[in-house]
Amino acid sequence: MRKIFLLCMFFCPLQLLNSQNTYIVTYDTILKQEILIGRLNKNDLMNSDFAEYFYLYHEAYKPEVGIINKLKHLINDVNITIVIGTWCSDSQEQIPKFYKIINLLEYDENKILLIGVDKKKQAREYESLVQSLNIEKIPTFIFYKDEKEISRIIESPETTLEMDMLKILNK
Repeated sequence: MRKIFLLCMFFCPLQLLNSQNTYIVTYDTILKQEILIGRLNKNDLMNSDFAEYFYLYHEAYKPEVGIINKLKHLINDVNITIVIGTWCSDSQEQIPKFYKIINLLEYDENKILLIGVDKKKQAREYESLVQSLNIEKIPTFIFYKDEKEISRIIESPETTLEMDMLKILNK
């Protein structure tokens, strides 16, 4: 019994460290609000100041079922990187809608790299990655297939988020 306890004392904290995202909550003196910077996931957004917007837009959004059905066959071998600002109104609107679509698609959320940036597009240890992506506006959704960029949705979709995703994945 003592061995099991000792094993748990050693391995459980390691597992916890590996599963955590690497973001910080910082207070932006210009915006006069807290923002999230670094690697995020959906739960981080649902349990922060962003949660108010997340639930509002997530619940209200009704994606087109026909388009969702077409996307199901196209998205599984795609990875997605998203750069957002939790302070940004477009991010506050589009990210909850995106996760509504992702939920309906039953897409593996581990294939999403979600990075929060400040107004200068800085993201702590992800800053060099963000700079290499040439992010001009946020949110920016970047779709990859076979480790190659397919296309982007920048700031807001041209039509709807799911329709723009379908256009990208049909290329």
